[in-house]
Amino acid sequence: MRCQNCSWSWDIEKDDTHPFLCHKCGYDSDLNDFDMFSFMKWKKENGYLNESDPKVGTGKKPKGSGRRLYTDENPNDTVSVKFRTKEDIVDTLNKSSFKNKSHKRQSQIINLIHQRVRAAYNNAKNEETKKRLKRGLDYITDKKEKSKEKTKRQTESYLPFDEYIEEGYHIRTFYDYTDDMELVWHRDKEDRIVESIGDTDWMIQLDNELPIPLTERTYIPKETYHRVIKGNGDLKVKVKKLYD
Repeated sequence: MRCQNCSWSWDIEKDDTHPFLCHKCGYDSDLNDFDMFSFMKWKKENGYLNESDPKVGTGKKPKGSGRRLYTDENPNDTVSVKFRTKEDIVDTLNKSSFKNKSHKRQSQIINLIHQRVRAAYNNAKNEETKKRLKRGLDYITDKKEKSKEKTKRQTESYLPFDEYIEEGYHIRTFYDYTDDMELVWHRDKEDRIVESIGDTDWMIQLDNELPIPLTERTYIPKETYHRVIKGNGDLKVKVKKLYD
């Protein structure tokens, strides 16, 4: 197995409950994200966790991650996960803290639940426990497959941002690793108002006009060509579509 983040390679062992977890950087190639909880647990169980290791949001950010190595810097991105029963999983996926996440983040959470339920099921000895976990595993497996199908559909019609809808606004996040070439000139079928959430040096440019800061509330008439110009860090904007 080779880590998709740091290229570290290892042999998958039969009894490994996290076979896709890189023990060098903490990236899980099945989740397509860093699983620092499992990584730190593995380090502790195997004697690799030193008292000098940071306990809060410090340390180097792994390549490709927006989070520091030892803790999640963004508590708002956290979803409390329970998977003891199928009902626990259903409740987790019905939380607003889950539903308000982008599809990419939801997929990561679903994959995490699936991985942990699968490991618990495979390690369970009691038949009643296995029966209880099997119900949850079947449910989350179905959710994982549906999530993969949605990811495939989104990939086929790729957009350079994650999006969710909140109180009538389309909340979009453009990440700092976005390639400038992806931010193309385009036009939309309806009028819209665009404004950044928080300070940013990203800009927007309308056809035949000079770029202006996205911190300014910008009206874009329908069928008007425009583009986003990349700045530093991530960009989060709210878009209000004005239908006739």
